[in-house]
Amino acid sequence: MNSSESFDSNTPADSRDVDHEDADDAMLDVLLSEVVGGQSPPDQSRIIIQRLDDTLVRSGSANPSGTQKTLRPKKTSTSTWPVVVAAVAIVVLAIGTAVGIRFRNGINVAQKPTLPVPGEKSVATASIPDSAPGNSPSDAPEQSPKSDTPSGNLPSRSIELADSSSDSNSFNTESIGLFERAQKNQGEQTDSPPPTPREMTLVSNVMSDRLERYWDRVGVQPTGVMPADAVSERLQTRFGIRVPRQAIGNSERMLAALSQSHNIDALSVRVLSAIASRPPESMTSPSDQLMATQVNETLRSGSGFDQLCASWFTKRDPSARRQPRGGGKPIGPQTNGNDQRAPTASFNELLRPLDEHETLVTTAAVTLNADVRCQRCHDLPQSGGSESRTLGQHDYWQLAATIAPWIPIRPNAPAGRFYDMPDGRQRLAQVDPDADWPDQLLGSRSLAEGLVGAMWKMVHGRPLASSPYDLSGSAADSDLQRIRDELADDLLASDFNLLRTIALMMSDSIVARSTPPAMTPAGVLTASDADWTGAVAAVESFAASPPALMPTSLSHRMRLVQQSSLPQISGGGSGGSVLAQPLGIEDSESVNGGNDRRRGTNDPDRSQPNKGEPAKPSQAVLAGLPMRPTVVMPAWIGELPDFESRLQHISYLAGLGNTPEAATKLAAQMQDARVEEALILQRIWWIIRPQG
Repeated sequence: MNSSESFDSNTPADSRDVDHEDADDAMLDVLLSEVVGGQSPPDQSRIIIQRLDDTLVRSGSANPSGTQKTLRPKKTSTSTWPVVVAAVAIVVLAIGTAVGIRFRNGINVAQKPTLPVPGEKSVATASIPDSAPGNSPSDAPEQSPKSDTPSGNLPSRSIELADSSSDSNSFNTESIGLFERAQKNQGEQTDSPPPTPREMTLVSNVMSDRLERYWDRVGVQPTGVMPADAVSERLQTRFGIRVPRQAIGNSERMLAALSQSHNIDALSVRVLSAIASRPPESMTSPSDQLMATQVNETLRSGSGFDQLCASWFTKRDPSARRQPRGGGKPIGPQTNGNDQRAPTASFNELLRPLDEHETLVTTAAVTLNADVRCQRCHDLPQSGGSESRTLGQHDYWQLAATIAPWIPIRPNAPAGRFYDMPDGRQRLAQVDPDADWPDQLLGSRSLAEGLVGAMWKMVHGRPLASSPYDLSGSAADSDLQRIRDELADDLLASDFNLLRTIALMMSDSIVARSTPPAMTPAGVLTASDADWTGAVAAVESFAASPPALMPTSLSHRMRLVQQSSLPQISGGGSGGSVLAQPLGIEDSESVNGGNDRRRGTNDPDRSQPNKGEPAKPSQAVLAGLPMRPTVVMPAWIGELPDFESRLQHISYLAGLGNTPEAATKLAAQMQDARVEEALILQRIWWIIRPQG
């Protein structure tokens, strides 16, 4: 073929351009096939070689004058490639979008299991109406048989949560694995060689350094240390133990003193009451006395308290009769006319006076070091543990379903335990298959941390670390958590020698701290708001001791407030004429005259100053009853709809299932007297809060 043939006049002017476009389309097809995937790209070598030959021929026969006809192929190629690149970009974007949507749908399917096909029955679900607008099948509620649904559970309606979270999808679909965590801690403990206990003096020094660092960081000035004789007297008054002055501040001597028979006898009941979250004066049943004897023997042995706790989880007798709260005849079938059933040492008997929620809160705190006071309704971050985690509503009910056979709560349904979600739907909480209960308690770090928390509250009167949702306390502080970790490590290393842990706590500087001047009888009447607020902060931070007259019994605190005079409103009916003095001062005839006449002149709780003598505060004032609001209420309190709801949630923070009736009446009286609501809530919290 010569050069003249390549430019035949009979050939269309743009035939060569069409060939180039076909070649470009073929290359685009190859590129798309490689991007999208599939079979191997077709062989395009013939088209490429043909195009190369045509280019060489055109180059050899080009017109020297540079006519537009020789430039047309280059112009066409230049204008085509941007189109090719844009098309490839659009295709890649479309493919990425499709893959992303498919991946997202896969996650949703994994989070929301598919419903059973029609005609098949599921244990946790029932028929779902198709007429509900806007509800997909995966969002349809789960229904339980009426016979398995408790009548006293949460109402099946939309509940306004304190964290303003009502989206059901925000709830975790999987459990965090409370029991898996306990098994992990147990496995780490058993796989490694048994640790050797450190010197008690070294542990005490580490605790003291942590406390000093904590006080410096929070800006609290600790009060002075009392003489050793005064500290020894304080321990005898609070715990009934006799400790020589030489043992004050010395952990090894303190352990030797506590190991004496009379001191172990005095501590046994208090240790058991701290584990059960019950006042010591209530530990009077035959089962309580039997378990106190076992605690006594274990404390004497110097080890094995984890084995004792595990042995208390025995399957309950279905025929056992439940002792109703507040006394009365036991509920349930009787064994015989005289009820000669032998007492048993079990958590089922120990926690019988508590209601279901209090039982779960107590059991989780001691055995799993888990705070589930609010998890019956909320998903909340968990603080104070050895790792960050979130405990949800499902974890709470799965805990109930798993340990129900061992504690005095409502038995499970055959499929598990149904509960109401905040949006009104029902969900099934099944028994945790990973729970090896109660064998997992043996050597468990979670149990060690829980026992440390219970003993700290017994010795120092307040929890070591509280929730950030509490009204007071030291929530999620790193130094306090390290103190707990040090004590838990020592308890594990000593093979659960709980008496050693108590000795370490009783020999720290917290026990020897004096009461803040603003809380003493001489300073309570003259203390300013700043003085009182600083005193409260020091007590809450373990930098000072609470008032010496502060009762440890809830019933005693309730009685003190009930016997004290409330602020009275003058006969004029003015809303601003509320008594501005601290509660309990009775030196104003114009305000308290009627109350004085009603009480009489021989009332032992009433202070009657003589002429020229300053007024004396009442016993409630000396016991540390809040005189003015000193706690900044958390934001979630304001989210609750009314005063009754806020009062109820204060009780939940105290680990109670309901507000005590006496506390409810007292709150109503203070509300009628137009006491500030924040002060009412703080006083109720002072009465019912967890204390040793």
